[in-house]
Amino acid sequence: MPVEAERQPWNRLARRALADLRGDDHPRADDRDHLDAVMAWLARAHDAAHPGVAAGYHWLRGWDGAYPETTGYIIPTCLRYARLTGDDAWRDRARRMGRWLRGVQRPDGAIPGRGRKPKPVVFDTGQVIFGWLSLHRLEGDETALAAARRAGDWLLAVQEGDGAWRRHEFNGVAHAYNSRVAWPLLLLTEATGEDRYRAAGERFLRWALAGAQEDGWIEHMAFAPDEAPFTHTLAYTLEGFWAAAPHCDPELGEALRAAVRRAVEAIGLRYLQTDARPQLPGRLGPGWLPKGDYDCLTGNAQLARLLLWMAEEVPAGPYREWADRLLASLARHHDLRPGHDGISGGIAGSNPFWGGYLGGWYPNWAAKFAADAWMARLGVCEPAAVG
Repeated sequence: MPVEAERQPWNRLARRALADLRGDDHPRADDRDHLDAVMAWLARAHDAAHPGVAAGYHWLRGWDGAYPETTGYIIPTCLRYARLTGDDAWRDRARRMGRWLRGVQRPDGAIPGRGRKPKPVVFDTGQVIFGWLSLHRLEGDETALAAARRAGDWLLAVQEGDGAWRRHEFNGVAHAYNSRVAWPLLLLTEATGEDRYRAAGERFLRWALAGAQEDGWIEHMAFAPDEAPFTHTLAYTLEGFWAAAPHCDPELGEALRAAVRRAVEAIGLRYLQTDARPQLPGRLGPGWLPKGDYDCLTGNAQLARLLLWMAEEVPAGPYREWADRLLASLARHHDLRPGHDGISGGIAGSNPFWGGYLGGWYPNWAAKFAADAWMARLGVCEPAAVG
């Protein structure tokens, strides 16, 4: 290989680091260009760890191995994009991902996490249900529904009496962001007609709502009790509440919506009224105080998508303007230049890319949520693709 070709990736990373140090922006394009670039990156991540999707690209170590959790919720993103483009290759990718996930599912129904000796994980199992339900709804895949049912049965078996999950959870503690586990359980009731899944989902949501404060703050949103949550897990919590609400008992649903509105308005009024940098600190603490001087780009993308959902319900509110600010910030940090398979079109964990959330990584879930947000602003709505 010529010396110049060997140097090219390092030159690209050096330029990225220098640009982040100076606070430079990448040239912005229209939403469709950003969307197509990030989906092309996801295709390369899938090819790198086929039939699963590589967890991400690291500037030093290259592509990581396949990640079951995020492969699960990348399936609906692929199906949405297939509808937009009319390209059946994306449906084929989604089917292959779904088959691979059935192969890694444990006999008890759980989905394993990552590592040399992966153990079953509650959150990961919930995220894979999204993919299987999407394949069942759009492709008529009954084997996917059967796998989703087994996963739901395991989640019910390990749920505790107060509605929370603590066993088989990161750090062995309960997390409010398991609202994104309750949500697919509610959908599983609609797919199967079995109310026990809805009852379990609502039991968790009532537990999580008990931690909601008057200022909109919600307890237990972080990975560990003594940490301030990343905007990534904060957004997981809020989007789970909002998306679950229409599928719940009406009184519970309205309480979930009210909690999300309080939290989003606290964030928006404090951080999304100006073009400050970072647009939104990567971690927030009680009282919505900033705890990080970097952007968590994953969280920005998730919150943008949530705000666009909310704008559909309250078009006269500030939600679309706030979403536009977050997506403008995301575009400023999105490298569209070709020439590097792991960076071109990917979304870094943080800006600057060595920041406090997955420094040095381009995680596949950042790309997934960015794609979902850009599709939402383009008006792509595939209600059968969930997650």
